[in-house]
Amino acid sequence: MCWSICSCRGGGDREAKQGGAGDMTAIYPMPSGRSSGTLLARRMLSQLQAAEKRLLRVEQQLTTGRRIQLSGEDPGAANRAVALQRLLELKEQFQVNTSMSRSYLNATDTALSGVANLLADVRGAAVQAANNTLTESERAALADRVQAAIDRMLTVGNGSFRGRYLFAGSSPSAQPFETRGDYVVYNGNDTV
Repeated sequence: MCWSICSCRGGGDREAKQGGAGDMTAIYPMPSGRSSGTLLARRMLSQLQAAEKRLLRVEQQLTTGRRIQLSGEDPGAANRAVALQRLLELKEQFQVNTSMSRSYLNATDTALSGVANLLADVRGAAVQAANNTLTESERAALADRVQAAIDRMLTVGNGSFRGRYLFAGSSPSAQPFETRGDYVVYNGNDTV
């Protein structure tokens, strides 16, 4: 058996300054450096297998682009990754919803601009009809012009975007406007 001599300094700072009073020397047994060839081969094989596992793990990380393959490898990081993935999914859904809403609002804005133009035309026809110098045929032409504007407003009011009526309220599958005799009836509601 081999022995190792260890020199240790003990005691307080005062003893260290005085020198020697706190010095201690110990002798410990050391295992011999002799090992069987089989033991060395097994140890080397075990180390090679561990290195191969580490290499395989790094290859998987490089191939998949993921540091964690199984949640058990690092539960804290796995939980953070799942939470971040959920946030990314929510962000993507928010972006899709925002884009759809923006498109829907643009379609609604276009329809309302068309209605505003039609109303301006009807107002102009009404001002012309107030003139006492018009003949019956001219008044009839203005009435036809107003009726055409009303029909066009009905078409615009019943306009849809991606299968949903623009002005139906919370029941987007029901046609919002229809004519009953000389009247226009609204079938939708004011709920969004």
